[in-house]
Amino acid sequence: MINFTMQVRDRFRLTKQALESLAAAGLKGMTVTVQDDRSQDETRDWVMDWCLRYDAHYIRNDEPLGTGQLRNMVMEESRKFWGQGDYVAPHDNDVFFIPEWLQ
Repeated sequence: MINFTMQVRDRFRLTKQALESLAAAGLKGMTVTVQDDRSQDETRDWVMDWCLRYDAHYIRNDEPLGTGQLRNMVMEESRKFWGQGDYVAPHDNDVFFIPEWLQ
């Protein structure tokens, strides 16, 4: 099992592209945790809906923290929620996934 994590902070178009391409590429063999870091309503609402549709774990951070601290937070939350996977795959919201990207 792979614990996939993504940090999101607004950038609605990039966030949507990243998560839609992830779903299209396939979620088999991984758990997904998305951390929303103080995004505005449009991004927050869309990400929450995406997480509901794909059984992903959504967490929200409302206080200013550094990127490293946030990355550690989302990876720890993923481990607590889903259990320890064999691998962790941390990502930001400026990526695009293609089929079989994980292989």
